Amino acid sequence: MNYRPDIFASRPTGQVKEGSAFLDQSSMAMTSATRQPIMGEAAAADMPAAIGYMILAVYGLMMAALVAFFTDGVEATMMVAISVIYTAIYFSVPSSFLRVEGRSGQMPLREFLRDGLSTWTGRIGGCEAILQILLIPAAITVALAAIGLLARLNQA
Repeated sequence: MNYRPDIFASRPTGQVKEGSAFLDQSSMAMTSATRQPIMGEAAAADMPAAIGYMILAVYGLMMAALVAFFTDGVEATMMVAISVIYTAIYFSVPSSFLRVEGRSGQMPLREFLRDGLSTWTGRIGGCEAILQILLIPAAITVALAAIGLLARLNQA
């Protein structure tokens, strides 16, 4: 990216520099008002809804491990309740966005497993994508269950 000092030069009031020509803001307002809204790319066009349910299941198991092993006292129960509430918010906000959009999650799981997922660095297979998506939450869930189980065994 080259530094262009002419971008920061002072301009006459009411004009915006676009490229190398000055444009009047009033003419820009008229052209932008007549444009049709552009529908961008779907938020999760190549992601099936089944993967969202898998993520939800792993986080559900994580919350179940927290409830099962870490709700001994009032303070611990409050912390787990706060975690459950934050997790519910964490999933409800994107879920409502995707529900309003209505164009995401329509790909069948079989097609996703066959075709894979397009990433910044290229395509990745469907199974590999699911593994990358679920690996960290599943590892945290296993760690929570192991720590909780060891803590319970040490109490006995």
